[in-house]
Amino acid sequence: MGKRRAITISRYRLGGGVRLGAVASGALAVAALSSAGVANATCASISGVGNGNGCTTSGTSFAVGLGPNTSASAQGNFNGAFSGGAGATTNAEGTGNLAVALGSESEANAQGTGNLAFAAGNSAVANAVGTGNLAVAVGNPGPNNGIDASDDVLEVVLDPSDNQSTVASAEGRFNRALVFGKGSTAVAVGGTEEISGGNSTAITLGNGSNAAAGGANNRFAAALGNNKNALNGINNVP
Repeated sequence: MGKRRAITISRYRLGGGVRLGAVASGALAVAALSSAGVANATCASISGVGNGNGCTTSGTSFAVGLGPNTSASAQGNFNGAFSGGAGATTNAEGTGNLAVALGSESEANAQGTGNLAFAAGNSAVANAVGTGNLAVAVGNPGPNNGIDASDDVLEVVLDPSDNQSTVASAEGRFNRALVFGKGSTAVAVGGTEEISGGNSTAITLGNGSNAAAGGANNRFAAALGNNKNALNGINNVP
């Protein structure tokens, strides 16, 4: 079955909210989103035209920031980055990626080929890295009792928090992470250098809940309701 790999969910948002972390002990490093600069007002850039004030682009990509201290970066071809809300940050890099962040201090990161990251809510975080991944995080921060669970292919850890950001992360190949709720998380991973598999789905519906799917092909996890946890199953972790 292969070696079990670990996910530490808290690493998806590092100190100051300027970087999205990586799965499986650094298998996929994500660049600091702050590299786009900090905007004092609304900004826009297309194909390198209009770079500055928080928005940067290259190739055939576009970046737009609406609101104070937003930043948006789109590097490569056919990428889009849209930040809306005070301190919102987006990064799209590679080919055919879209990152959208709506809400104060929200973050969205889409890197690779054909990825979509959408975050809506204060401090919400969406991370889609690899090929054909989808990450959707909708919700404001809230209390979360955490999760520490493992099965034969995957281990997931999130420390308890009174103010957990809503986080969705899909990394690898054709994975989907969807979370709707305050202080909840969803992670789907597979098809990276460290974690095998792909085409997995993690869904979280409710407040303070966590779902993790992956480690092998076609895994599914759903945390349905408030304060529920799931690992490659449905509400199957206490």
